[in-house]
Amino acid sequence: MAERNRWERYGETRWRERPPAWPEPKLSVPPPRRPGRRKRRTLWKWLLLPAALVVLVLLLLGLWAGVELHFRGRIFPNVYIAGVCVGEMTPGEAEKALRLRYEGVAPNPIPSWTLARPLTLVYEERAWQPTADEIGLEVAWSVAISEALSIGRQGSFLEQWGERWQVWTGRRDLLLPLVLDEDALRSYLQRLAQKIDVLPQETTLVVEGTQVSLRPGRPGLTLQVEPTLASIRANLGRLSPEPVALVVDISKPEISEEAARRALETARRMMSGPVVLRLGERVWTLTPLQIGQMLRVERRSDPAGPVLAVELDPRGLRNFVEKIAAEVRVFPRNAHFRSVGGHLEVAEEGVPGWELPVEPTIDAIYAAVLSPDKRELALTLQEVPPAITSETIRDPRWGIREVVGVGESHFAGSAPYREHNIVVGARILDGILIAPGETFSFLEHIGPIDESQGFVEGYSIIAERTVRNVGGGICQVSTTVFRAALMAGLPIIERHPHAYRVRYYEQQSIVGLDATIFVSTGTDLKFRNDTSAYLLMQFEVYTDTDTLYVYLYGTKPNREVVLDGPYFSNWTPAPSEPVYVYNPELPQGYVRQTDWAVDGVDVVVYRKILVDGKEVLSEPIFSHYQAWPNIYEVGTKP
Repeated sequence: MAERNRWERYGETRWRERPPAWPEPKLSVPPPRRPGRRKRRTLWKWLLLPAALVVLVLLLLGLWAGVELHFRGRIFPNVYIAGVCVGEMTPGEAEKALRLRYEGVAPNPIPSWTLARPLTLVYEERAWQPTADEIGLEVAWSVAISEALSIGRQGSFLEQWGERWQVWTGRRDLLLPLVLDEDALRSYLQRLAQKIDVLPQETTLVVEGTQVSLRPGRPGLTLQVEPTLASIRANLGRLSPEPVALVVDISKPEISEEAARRALETARRMMSGPVVLRLGERVWTLTPLQIGQMLRVERRSDPAGPVLAVELDPRGLRNFVEKIAAEVRVFPRNAHFRSVGGHLEVAEEGVPGWELPVEPTIDAIYAAVLSPDKRELALTLQEVPPAITSETIRDPRWGIREVVGVGESHFAGSAPYREHNIVVGARILDGILIAPGETFSFLEHIGPIDESQGFVEGYSIIAERTVRNVGGGICQVSTTVFRAALMAGLPIIERHPHAYRVRYYEQQSIVGLDATIFVSTGTDLKFRNDTSAYLLMQFEVYTDTDTLYVYLYGTKPNREVVLDGPYFSNWTPAPSEPVYVYNPELPQGYVRQTDWAVDGVDVVVYRKILVDGKEVLSEPIFSHYQAWPNIYEVGTKP
């Protein structure tokens, strides 16, 4: 530095001319610089870094602008929706690609899930492929595209570019959003259950004539809707094309094969032969065919498990026994009395009857049917004592000492069916005891008017017409009972005249003293016992003179009955034109007369009650009879 200063101070020439005092070292001296050059080089170095930064920023801005411009309205690359690449696509292009893939339009050799076949349900060898509409399935295309388009466009700047860097360097997979209406799917499964569900069928016995066999049971099937729905939901969540197995419960028959075989052996033993019933010389046979018709198989509980109980139908067996009982029954005859000198004497002693005990006979038949060898029974009758005996009039408790009232009617010209029903009705009511203060009801005491009591079919006045009916002629009995109560001075609670005048009830009698009854409409005859003692009702039927008597025995009160009348009014001539009623049960061309013309009229009969010869009561017995035409039935049956 000292040398340089000298150079500058003395100049180059002067320096060299100075004589050296010692040997001068050789120095390499750089040429002098131009003024200002060093300063320019230093400035460039300082400007180079900012320029590079500016260029970098411009490049980044250009890159960002280019990316934004290129992907404006497009999905960033490497974005997949349910396996379909939608990167660099517009929303429309992405939706089109998805639809081509999942609506089953684009060819796809690999089995995969599509909306065309969103679901395959299988059970055993059957399969069902419901449509998307049937199970309420939809794809939210717009939601899927929106989610894909939002990648790299949400959050802060760094978050956006972070997501973009991830999809540029890797792959982003999105699920296909499905909208499932579970109510619609549940409804579809419930409809499907109607095709799958099967009630379990137990093993049963089959009786065909005299042959018995087993019909094997089958298990029951029940589609479990909720578990199946859960499996479908999981399958759709994976977009799996694999079939979904239906969840089906299998319920096995509860009757075991061993229990069924035991029931079969019992049934075959019961039908192994006839059951013979004997009563003296009379024989009744219960054939294997009849036994088979009565067989009943019921499921019964047992500690070891359900079993099949084989037995005879109780009603059928009872009908069989009761039919035999009706054939062998001998009705008891009540003791009958006659008023002699003001007091009662026995006119005929009571006679016991005989009947077949129904319940013991049923038990004996049942035991015989179950027996493999002892299949013959000897029937035994039991004695039935008469309800009224000679002791009845001797017992002071009853107070039965004399005749209180008598009813009489005549039925000359009646058909055989009518006479038969009159006798049956008299037998049923014969011997009835009516307590003091009790109201007698004809319908309650006569019971069902049908074949079970011995009535037969005939003609009756029903709904203001004469029609064929079981029990025709029973009104002859009710009319005679009414006349007995009327002449005894008993209070009449209920009484109805016939719709028109019937000649049977006017034979040797005044008009207006008939009484009709009919079970189905409740048309009844009722009177009350207002005496101080019991009343005994007894009948006498004389078919040779066609006369019916009804006697009321008891303690006669201090009164006398006198009838005044009849008095007629409001006469109406019978219609001159006949009426024809078509009957499909009669042969075509067959005509028969069922009703005869009679005038209509109102009739009043006064019952006067006298006490010590003085009238204490006068009450009218009113009857309205319609005018009636001739009625003919015309057959129409081919």
